[in-house]
Amino acid sequence: GDVTSADAFFHYYSHFTRDQDYFEANMATLKIPVKVVWGEQDIYIRKEMGVEYADRSGLKLLVLPGLGHFPHLQAPEQTVNEVRAAFSAGGNPVSD
Repeated sequence: GDVTSADAFFHYYSHFTRDQDYFEANMATLKIPVKVVWGEQDIYIRKEMGVEYADRSGLKLLVLPGLGHFPHLQAPEQTVNEVRAAFSAGGNPVSD
């Protein structure tokens, strides 16, 4: 019955490529503004991957200086402000 953290981790990564492919294939169907927000100091997923994804998907990219993989934990107010700005701009907000 109970799912452990290890079980959840295994499940996530065993389906990662399939889920990522589905996600990227369906991005164009979204009817809401999308902005890629990336931590400049992300040690898990390189900033260049965010740049490539944003370019390939035609999305604006904002790189948050000095922040890593968890900007919502490292700078919650700044991250929330960026998310709100994406919605209030009515489209893809200003790129950095």
